[in-house]
Amino acid sequence: MKLKTLFSLYLLWLHLGLAGLVYLTLDLGTREFILCEGFLLVSLICGVWLLYKLNLPLSFLHAAKDLLAEEPPGTQLVHQDVPELDQLMDVYNGLLRRLHEEQLRLGEQRGIYHELIESVPIGLLILDFEDRVSSLNPYAEQWLDSPTQVLGKPLAESDHALFQAIGQVPLHSSQVVVWRGFKRFFVRASTFYDRGFTRRFYLIEDRTREMQETERAAYEKLLRTMAHEINNSVGATNSLLQTVRSFGEVLEPSDREPFKEALDVVIHRNTRLSHFTRELVQVVKLPPLHPVEDEVGPLLQRIALLMSARAEEAGVQMLGPTFQGVCSKVLWDPDQMEQALLNIVKNAIEACEPGGSVTITCAENSDKVRIEVWDTGNKLGLTDASQLFKPFFTTKPEGQGIGLVLIRDILQAHGFDYALESLDGRTRFLIEMPRSVVSVQQSAIS
Repeated sequence: MKLKTLFSLYLLWLHLGLAGLVYLTLDLGTREFILCEGFLLVSLICGVWLLYKLNLPLSFLHAAKDLLAEEPPGTQLVHQDVPELDQLMDVYNGLLRRLHEEQLRLGEQRGIYHELIESVPIGLLILDFEDRVSSLNPYAEQWLDSPTQVLGKPLAESDHALFQAIGQVPLHSSQVVVWRGFKRFFVRASTFYDRGFTRRFYLIEDRTREMQETERAAYEKLLRTMAHEINNSVGATNSLLQTVRSFGEVLEPSDREPFKEALDVVIHRNTRLSHFTRELVQVVKLPPLHPVEDEVGPLLQRIALLMSARAEEAGVQMLGPTFQGVCSKVLWDPDQMEQALLNIVKNAIEACEPGGSVTITCAENSDKVRIEVWDTGNKLGLTDASQLFKPFFTTKPEGQGIGLVLIRDILQAHGFDYALESLDGRTRFLIEMPRSVVSVQQSAIS
Protein backbone atom coordinates (compact mmCIF):
# COMPACT_ATOMS: atom_id res chain seq x y z
CA MET A 1 0.00 0.00 0.00
CA LYS A 2 1.32 3.46 -0.92
CA LEU A 3 2.56 5.88 1.73
CA LYS A 4 0.04 8.51 0.58
CA THR A 5 -2.83 6.06 1.09
CA LEU A 6 -1.60 5.04 4.54
CA PHE A 7 -1.29 8.67 5.66
CA SER A 8 -4.76 9.47 4.28
CA LEU A 9 -6.29 6.55 6.21
CA TYR A 10 -4.45 7.70 9.33
CA LEU A 11 -5.92 11.22 9.02
CA LEU A 12 -9.36 9.83 8.32
CA TRP A 13 -9.48 7.52 11.37
CA LEU A 14 -7.86 10.15 13.61
CA HIS A 15 -10.41 12.80 12.75
CA LEU A 16 -13.30 10.37 12.91
CA GLY A 17 -12.19 9.61 16.45
CA LEU A 18 -11.87 13.30 17.25
CA ALA A 19 -15.31 13.93 15.74
CA GLY A 20 -16.71 11.32 18.10
CA LEU A 21 -15.11 13.08 21.08
CA VAL A 22 -16.48 16.45 19.90
CA TYR A 23 -19.94 14.90 19.75
CA LEU A 24 -19.60 13.93 23.42
CA THR A 25 -18.92 17.60 24.31
CA LEU A 26 -22.46 18.61 23.36
CA ASP A 27 -23.52 18.09 26.98
CA LEU A 28 -20.84 20.52 28.18
CA GLY A 29 -22.41 23.48 26.44
CA THR A 30 -22.59 25.20 23.10
CA ARG A 31 -19.43 27.25 23.56
CA GLU A 32 -17.24 24.27 24.36
CA PHE A 33 -18.74 22.33 21.44
CA ILE A 34 -17.98 25.13 18.94
CA LEU A 35 -14.39 25.39 20.24
CA CYS A 36 -13.86 21.63 19.87
CA GLU A 37 -15.45 21.67 16.43
CA GLY A 38 -13.17 24.56 15.36
CA PHE A 39 -10.13 22.71 16.64
CA LEU A 40 -11.21 19.60 14.68
CA LEU A 41 -11.63 21.64 11.49
CA VAL A 42 -8.22 23.31 11.88
CA SER A 43 -6.64 19.90 12.52
CA LEU A 44 -8.29 18.45 9.40
CA ILE A 45 -7.11 21.39 7.26
CA CYS A 46 -3.57 21.07 8.64
CA GLY A 47 -3.63 17.34 7.99
CA VAL A 48 -4.73 17.81 4.36
CA TRP A 49 -2.06 20.51 3.89
CA LEU A 50 0.62 18.23 5.33
CA LEU A 51 -0.61 15.40 3.10
CA TYR A 52 -0.23 17.70 0.09
CA LYS A 53 3.29 18.71 1.14
CA LEU A 54 4.18 15.09 1.79
CA ASN A 55 2.93 14.14 -1.65
CA LEU A 56 5.18 16.68 -3.41
CA PRO A 57 8.43 14.66 -2.99
CA LEU A 58 6.59 11.52 -3.97
CA SER A 59 5.20 13.23 -7.08
CA PHE A 60 8.71 14.50 -7.82
CA LEU A 61 10.13 10.98 -7.59
CA HIS A 62 7.44 9.59 -9.90
CA ALA A 63 7.93 12.43 -12.38
CA ALA A 64 11.70 11.98 -12.26
CA LYS A 65 11.30 8.26 -12.92
CA ASP A 66 9.05 8.92 -15.92
CA LEU A 67 11.38 11.61 -17.29
CA LEU A 68 14.42 9.37 -16.99
CA ALA A 69 12.54 6.74 -18.97
CA GLU A 70 12.11 9.20 -21.86
CA GLU A 71 14.42 8.83 -24.88
CA PRO A 72 15.99 11.33 -24.80
CA PRO A 73 15.12 12.83 -21.37
CA GLY A 74 14.53 16.45 -22.36
CA THR A 75 11.84 17.80 -19.94
CA GLN A 76 12.87 19.51 -16.69
CA LEU A 77 10.95 19.89 -13.40
CA VAL A 78 9.43 23.20 -12.25
CA HIS A 79 9.94 24.68 -8.76
CA GLN A 80 7.15 24.06 -6.23
CA ASP A 81 8.04 26.85 -3.74
CA VAL A 82 9.32 24.28 -1.27
CA PRO A 83 12.98 25.17 -0.53
CA GLU A 84 14.16 21.65 0.21
CA LEU A 85 12.29 20.20 -2.76
CA ASP A 86 13.37 23.02 -5.07
CA GLN A 87 17.03 22.36 -4.22
CA LEU A 88 16.54 18.70 -5.05
CA MET A 89 14.87 19.68 -8.33
CA ASP A 90 17.83 21.92 -9.21
CA VAL A 91 20.21 19.01 -8.65
CA TYR A 92 18.01 16.72 -10.72
CA ASN A 93 17.61 19.27 -13.54
CA GLY A 94 21.40 19.74 -13.62
CA LEU A 95 21.94 15.99 -13.86
CA LEU A 96 19.28 15.76 -16.55
CA ARG A 97 20.89 18.57 -18.54
CA ARG A 98 24.35 16.95 -18.36
CA LEU A 99 22.88 13.57 -19.29
CA HIS A 100 21.16 15.12 -22.30
CA GLU A 101 24.38 16.84 -23.41
CA GLU A 102 26.32 13.60 -22.99
CA GLN A 103 23.76 11.70 -25.05
CA LEU A 104 24.00 14.31 -27.80
CA ARG A 105 27.80 14.11 -27.75
CA LEU A 106 27.78 10.32 -27.85
CA GLY A 107 25.20 10.36 -30.64
CA GLU A 108 27.36 12.72 -32.69
CA GLN A 109 30.43 10.56 -32.06
CA ARG A 110 28.53 7.43 -33.06
CA GLY A 111 27.47 9.19 -36.25
CA ILE A 112 31.06 10.19 -37.02
CA TYR A 113 32.37 6.69 -36.27
CA HIS A 114 29.63 5.17 -38.41
CA GLU A 115 30.47 7.43 -41.35
CA LEU A 116 34.19 6.69 -40.94
CA ILE A 117 33.62 2.94 -40.81
CA GLU A 118 31.30 3.07 -43.82
CA SER A 119 33.57 5.23 -45.99
CA VAL A 120 37.14 4.39 -44.94
CA PRO A 121 39.05 2.33 -47.57
CA ILE A 122 39.92 -0.35 -45.01
CA GLY A 123 37.93 -3.50 -44.32
CA LEU A 124 36.57 -3.89 -40.77
CA LEU A 125 35.42 -7.23 -39.41
CA ILE A 126 33.89 -7.45 -35.89
CA LEU A 127 33.25 -10.69 -34.01
CA ASP A 128 30.77 -11.25 -31.17
CA PHE A 129 31.49 -12.70 -27.73
CA GLU A 130 31.48 -16.23 -29.19
CA ASP A 131 33.96 -15.31 -31.98
CA ARG A 132 31.32 -15.35 -34.71
CA VAL A 133 31.21 -12.61 -37.33
CA SER A 134 28.65 -10.03 -36.20
CA SER A 135 29.28 -7.17 -38.64
CA LEU A 136 31.50 -5.95 -41.44
CA ASN A 137 31.69 -2.66 -43.30
CA PRO A 138 30.96 -2.13 -47.03
CA TYR A 139 34.67 -2.15 -47.94
CA ALA A 140 34.98 -5.68 -46.54
CA GLU A 141 31.73 -6.77 -48.23
CA GLN A 142 33.18 -6.10 -51.69
CA TRP A 143 35.27 -9.30 -51.47
CA LEU A 144 32.15 -11.41 -50.85
CA ASP A 145 29.41 -12.63 -53.15
CA SER A 146 27.03 -12.21 -50.21
CA PRO A 147 27.52 -11.21 -46.52
CA THR A 148 25.76 -14.45 -45.55
CA GLN A 149 28.98 -16.26 -46.45
CA VAL A 150 30.49 -15.08 -43.16
CA LEU A 151 27.82 -13.46 -40.95
CA GLY A 152 26.94 -15.49 -37.87
CA LYS A 153 29.79 -17.96 -38.44
CA PRO A 154 33.27 -18.42 -36.97
CA LEU A 155 35.87 -17.34 -39.52
CA ALA A 156 37.26 -20.88 -39.75
CA GLU A 157 33.81 -22.11 -40.84
CA SER A 158 33.06 -19.31 -43.32
CA ASP A 159 32.43 -20.07 -46.99
CA HIS A 160 35.27 -17.84 -48.19
CA ALA A 161 38.99 -18.60 -48.48
CA LEU A 162 40.11 -15.04 -47.71
CA PHE A 163 38.18 -14.83 -44.44
CA GLN A 164 39.34 -18.29 -43.42
CA ALA A 165 42.93 -17.07 -43.84
CA ILE A 166 42.14 -13.86 -41.91
CA GLY A 167 40.89 -15.96 -39.00
CA GLN A 168 44.33 -17.57 -38.70
CA VAL A 169 46.07 -14.25 -37.95
CA PRO A 170 47.22 -14.36 -34.27
CA LEU A 171 45.59 -11.92 -31.86
CA HIS A 172 47.40 -8.56 -31.35
CA SER A 173 49.59 -9.10 -34.40
CA SER A 174 49.80 -8.13 -38.06
CA GLN A 175 50.26 -10.40 -41.04
CA VAL A 176 50.16 -10.33 -44.85
CA VAL A 177 47.45 -12.64 -46.20
CA VAL A 178 47.53 -13.79 -49.85
CA TRP A 179 44.29 -14.51 -51.70
CA ARG A 180 43.68 -15.69 -55.25
CA GLY A 181 47.40 -16.03 -55.81
CA PHE A 182 48.12 -12.32 -56.25
CA LYS A 183 46.01 -10.19 -53.90
CA ARG A 184 47.87 -9.23 -50.74
CA PHE A 185 46.12 -7.92 -47.63
CA PHE A 186 47.70 -6.43 -44.53
CA VAL A 187 45.59 -7.79 -41.65
CA ARG A 188 45.71 -6.64 -38.02
CA ALA A 189 43.89 -8.60 -35.30
CA SER A 190 43.03 -6.82 -32.04
CA THR A 191 40.33 -6.52 -29.36
CA PHE A 192 38.07 -3.93 -27.74
CA TYR A 193 35.92 -3.92 -24.60
CA ASP A 194 32.15 -4.21 -24.80
CA ARG A 195 30.17 -4.24 -21.52
CA GLY A 196 33.25 -5.40 -19.66
CA PHE A 197 34.13 -8.26 -22.01
CA THR A 198 36.61 -8.41 -24.89
CA ARG A 199 35.55 -8.75 -28.50
CA ARG A 200 37.82 -9.39 -31.45
CA PHE A 201 38.06 -7.29 -34.60
CA TYR A 202 40.19 -7.30 -37.76
CA LEU A 203 41.41 -4.41 -39.88
CA ILE A 204 41.99 -5.48 -43.50
CA GLU A 205 43.95 -3.25 -45.87
CA ASP A 206 44.39 -4.12 -49.55
CA ARG A 207 48.11 -3.61 -50.23
CA THR A 208 48.15 -5.40 -53.60
CA ARG A 209 48.76 -2.39 -55.82
CA GLU A 210 51.17 -0.74 -53.39
CA MET A 211 53.33 -3.87 -53.09
CA GLN A 212 53.23 -4.49 -56.83
CA GLU A 213 54.30 -0.92 -57.54
CA THR A 214 57.21 -1.33 -55.13
CA GLU A 215 58.21 -4.58 -56.83
CA ARG A 216 57.83 -2.99 -60.25
CA ALA A 217 60.03 -0.03 -59.32
CA ALA A 218 62.72 -2.41 -58.04
CA TYR A 219 62.81 -4.75 -61.02
CA GLU A 220 62.37 -1.90 -63.50
CA LYS A 221 65.54 -0.29 -62.19
CA LEU A 222 67.33 -3.65 -62.23
CA LEU A 223 66.22 -4.46 -65.78
CA ARG A 224 67.14 -1.06 -67.16
CA THR A 225 70.58 -1.27 -65.59
CA MET A 226 71.10 -4.80 -66.90
CA ALA A 227 69.85 -3.92 -70.37
CA HIS A 228 72.07 -0.86 -70.58
CA GLU A 229 75.20 -2.73 -69.55
CA ILE A 230 74.47 -5.84 -71.64
CA ASN A 231 73.55 -3.93 -74.80
CA ASN A 232 76.65 -1.77 -74.53
CA SER A 233 78.82 -4.83 -74.08
CA VAL A 234 77.07 -6.85 -76.79
CA GLY A 235 77.27 -4.02 -79.31
CA ALA A 236 80.98 -3.53 -78.79
CA THR A 237 81.67 -7.28 -78.68
CA ASN A 238 79.76 -7.99 -81.90
CA SER A 239 81.56 -5.15 -83.65
CA LEU A 240 84.93 -6.61 -82.66
CA LEU A 241 83.82 -10.12 -83.60
CA GLN A 242 82.74 -8.95 -87.06
CA THR A 243 86.15 -7.35 -87.49
CA VAL A 244 87.90 -10.51 -86.35
CA ARG A 245 85.69 -12.57 -88.69
CA SER A 246 86.96 -10.59 -91.66
CA PHE A 247 90.47 -11.82 -90.89
CA GLY A 248 89.34 -15.37 -91.54
CA GLU A 249 90.31 -14.96 -95.18
CA VAL A 250 94.00 -15.10 -94.23
CA LEU A 251 93.60 -18.52 -92.65
CA GLU A 252 94.15 -21.80 -94.38
CA PRO A 253 91.04 -23.03 -96.24
CA SER A 254 90.73 -25.98 -93.87
CA ASP A 255 90.61 -23.65 -90.84
CA ARG A 256 88.55 -20.89 -92.42
CA GLU A 257 85.07 -22.46 -92.14
CA PRO A 258 85.42 -23.70 -88.52
CA PHE A 259 86.74 -20.26 -87.56
CA LYS A 260 83.79 -18.45 -89.14
CA GLU A 261 81.27 -20.94 -87.71
CA ALA A 262 82.64 -20.45 -84.20
CA LEU A 263 82.45 -16.66 -84.52
CA ASP A 264 78.93 -16.87 -85.99
CA VAL A 265 77.81 -18.92 -82.97
CA VAL A 266 79.21 -16.30 -80.58
CA ILE A 267 77.68 -13.42 -82.57
CA HIS A 268 74.31 -15.22 -82.71
CA ARG A 269 74.40 -15.87 -78.97
CA ASN A 270 75.22 -12.23 -78.27
CA THR A 271 72.36 -11.13 -80.51
CA ARG A 272 69.97 -13.47 -78.69
CA LEU A 273 71.16 -12.08 -75.35
CA SER A 274 70.51 -8.53 -76.54
CA HIS A 275 67.06 -9.54 -77.80
CA PHE A 276 66.28 -11.22 -74.46
CA THR A 277 67.20 -8.11 -72.46
CA ARG A 278 65.01 -5.97 -74.73
CA GLU A 279 62.10 -8.34 -74.07
CA LEU A 280 62.68 -8.03 -70.34
CA VAL A 281 62.59 -4.25 -70.56
CA GLN A 282 59.31 -4.45 -72.51
CA VAL A 283 57.71 -6.09 -69.49
CA VAL A 284 57.83 -2.76 -67.66
CA LYS A 285 56.99 -0.71 -70.76
CA LEU A 286 53.56 -1.93 -71.80
CA PRO A 287 52.15 0.27 -74.55
CA PRO A 288 49.05 2.38 -73.77
CA LEU A 289 45.73 0.58 -74.06
CA HIS A 290 43.60 1.05 -77.17
CA PRO A 291 40.28 -0.40 -75.95
CA VAL A 292 37.56 -1.26 -78.44
CA GLU A 293 34.30 -3.19 -78.19
CA ASP A 294 35.19 -6.69 -79.30
CA GLU A 295 33.67 -10.16 -79.26
CA VAL A 296 35.24 -12.69 -76.92
CA GLY A 297 34.44 -15.85 -78.88
CA PRO A 298 36.57 -15.29 -82.03
CA LEU A 299 39.65 -14.41 -79.97
CA LEU A 300 39.32 -17.55 -77.82
CA GLN A 301 38.85 -19.71 -80.91
CA ARG A 302 41.92 -18.14 -82.51
CA ILE A 303 44.02 -18.79 -79.41
CA ALA A 304 42.85 -22.40 -79.19
CA LEU A 305 43.82 -22.90 -82.84
CA LEU A 306 47.22 -21.24 -82.37
CA MET A 307 48.07 -23.33 -79.30
CA SER A 308 46.69 -26.66 -80.53
CA ALA A 309 49.97 -27.60 -82.26
CA ARG A 310 52.00 -26.89 -79.11
CA ALA A 311 49.49 -28.93 -77.05
CA GLU A 312 49.72 -31.83 -79.50
CA GLU A 313 53.53 -31.80 -79.30
CA ALA A 314 53.30 -31.97 -75.49
CA GLY A 315 50.75 -34.80 -75.61
CA VAL A 316 48.09 -32.55 -74.05
CA GLN A 317 44.48 -32.46 -75.20
CA MET A 318 43.08 -29.01 -76.01
CA LEU A 319 39.37 -28.78 -75.15
CA GLY A 320 37.18 -25.85 -76.13
CA PRO A 321 36.55 -23.11 -76.19
CA THR A 322 33.03 -23.85 -74.98
CA PHE A 323 30.46 -21.09 -74.48
CA GLN A 324 27.64 -20.80 -71.96
CA GLY A 325 25.43 -18.12 -73.43
CA VAL A 326 26.38 -15.75 -76.22
CA CYS A 327 29.46 -14.23 -74.47
CA SER A 328 28.68 -10.61 -75.26
CA LYS A 329 31.12 -7.96 -76.38
CA VAL A 330 33.59 -6.51 -73.91
CA LEU A 331 35.69 -3.36 -73.91
CA TRP A 332 39.36 -4.32 -74.16
CA ASP A 333 42.58 -3.98 -76.14
CA PRO A 334 42.44 -7.07 -78.40
CA ASP A 335 46.19 -7.18 -79.06
CA GLN A 336 47.23 -7.02 -75.42
CA MET A 337 44.51 -9.41 -74.29
CA GLU A 338 45.56 -11.88 -76.98
CA GLN A 339 49.11 -11.70 -75.63
CA ALA A 340 47.87 -12.29 -72.06
CA LEU A 341 45.59 -15.20 -73.01
CA LEU A 342 48.33 -16.82 -75.11
CA ASN A 343 50.61 -16.76 -72.07
CA ILE A 344 47.88 -18.21 -69.85
CA VAL A 345 47.16 -21.11 -72.22
CA LYS A 346 50.89 -21.68 -72.80
CA ASN A 347 51.47 -21.93 -69.03
CA ALA A 348 48.53 -24.34 -68.71
CA ILE A 349 49.94 -26.61 -71.43
CA GLU A 350 53.42 -26.60 -69.89
CA ALA A 351 51.95 -27.46 -66.48
CA CYS A 352 50.31 -30.64 -67.80
CA GLU A 353 51.86 -34.06 -68.02
CA PRO A 354 51.41 -36.04 -71.27
CA GLY A 355 47.81 -37.24 -71.38
CA GLY A 356 46.54 -34.18 -69.52
CA SER A 357 44.11 -31.60 -70.84
CA VAL A 358 43.56 -27.85 -71.06
CA THR A 359 39.98 -26.55 -71.17
CA ILE A 360 38.90 -23.05 -72.22
CA THR A 361 35.38 -21.89 -71.29
CA CYS A 362 33.44 -18.66 -71.55
CA ALA A 363 30.26 -17.80 -69.64
CA GLU A 364 28.35 -14.68 -68.69
CA ASN A 365 25.77 -13.38 -66.25
CA SER A 366 23.79 -10.16 -66.13
CA ASP A 367 26.81 -7.87 -65.98
CA LYS A 368 30.04 -9.88 -66.39
CA VAL A 369 31.78 -12.18 -68.84
CA ARG A 370 33.97 -14.93 -67.36
CA ILE A 371 36.86 -16.64 -69.14
CA GLU A 372 38.28 -19.74 -67.45
CA VAL A 373 41.35 -21.75 -68.45
CA TRP A 374 41.58 -25.10 -66.64
CA ASP A 375 44.50 -27.52 -66.69
CA THR A 376 45.01 -30.92 -65.07
CA GLY A 377 48.63 -30.25 -64.08
CA ASN A 378 47.73 -28.92 -60.61
CA LYS A 379 51.31 -27.76 -60.01
CA LEU A 380 49.90 -24.72 -58.26
CA GLY A 381 49.18 -26.84 -55.17
CA LEU A 382 52.94 -27.38 -54.74
CA THR A 383 53.74 -23.67 -55.01
CA ASP A 384 53.82 -20.98 -52.34
CA ALA A 385 50.81 -18.84 -53.28
CA SER A 386 52.52 -15.68 -52.01
CA GLN A 387 55.20 -16.04 -54.71
CA LEU A 388 52.79 -16.09 -57.64
CA PHE A 389 52.84 -13.05 -59.95
CA LYS A 390 56.17 -11.94 -58.48
CA PRO A 391 58.88 -10.93 -60.95
CA PHE A 392 61.40 -13.68 -61.84
CA PHE A 393 59.60 -16.34 -59.79
CA THR A 394 59.13 -19.54 -61.80
CA THR A 395 58.74 -23.26 -61.25
CA LYS A 396 59.96 -24.13 -64.76
CA PRO A 397 63.57 -25.33 -65.20
CA GLU A 398 64.18 -22.83 -68.01
CA GLY A 399 61.54 -20.26 -67.07
CA GLN A 400 62.22 -16.54 -66.85
CA GLY A 401 59.52 -15.62 -64.34
CA ILE A 402 58.07 -12.78 -66.41
CA GLY A 403 55.01 -14.43 -68.02
CA LEU A 404 52.67 -14.07 -65.04
CA VAL A 405 53.94 -10.53 -64.41
CA LEU A 406 53.07 -9.59 -67.99
CA ILE A 407 49.61 -11.19 -67.62
CA ARG A 408 49.05 -9.39 -64.31
CA ASP A 409 50.01 -5.99 -65.71
CA ILE A 410 47.79 -6.35 -68.78
CA LEU A 411 44.74 -7.45 -66.76
CA GLN A 412 45.25 -4.74 -64.14
CA ALA A 413 45.63 -2.09 -66.85
CA HIS A 414 42.18 -3.16 -68.10
CA GLY A 415 40.74 -3.19 -64.57
CA PHE A 416 39.67 -6.84 -64.88
CA ASP A 417 39.34 -9.16 -61.88
CA TYR A 418 41.40 -12.33 -62.08
CA ALA A 419 42.44 -15.30 -59.98
CA LEU A 420 44.85 -18.22 -60.21
CA GLU A 421 43.89 -21.03 -57.86
CA SER A 422 43.86 -24.79 -57.36
CA LEU A 423 40.38 -26.36 -57.27
CA ASP A 424 39.43 -30.05 -57.09
CA GLY A 425 42.82 -31.31 -58.25
CA ARG A 426 42.99 -28.90 -61.20
CA THR A 427 44.31 -25.37 -61.73
CA ARG A 428 42.06 -22.56 -62.89
CA PHE A 429 42.91 -19.12 -64.27
CA LEU A 430 39.79 -16.95 -64.04
CA ILE A 431 39.23 -13.57 -65.71
CA GLU A 432 36.06 -11.55 -65.01
CA MET A 433 35.26 -8.65 -67.33
CA PRO A 434 32.31 -6.25 -67.32
CA ARG A 435 30.07 -6.52 -70.36
CA SER A 436 30.20 -3.50 -72.64
CA VAL A 437 27.48 -0.88 -72.22
CA VAL A 438 26.12 -1.63 -75.69
CA SER A 439 25.75 -5.34 -74.91
CA VAL A 440 23.95 -4.61 -71.64
CA GLN A 441 21.55 -2.20 -73.37
CA GLN A 442 20.82 -4.70 -76.13
CA SER A 443 20.07 -7.41 -73.53
CA ALA A 444 17.71 -5.05 -71.72
CA ILE A 445 15.86 -4.25 -74.97
CA SER A 446 15.52 -7.90 -75.94
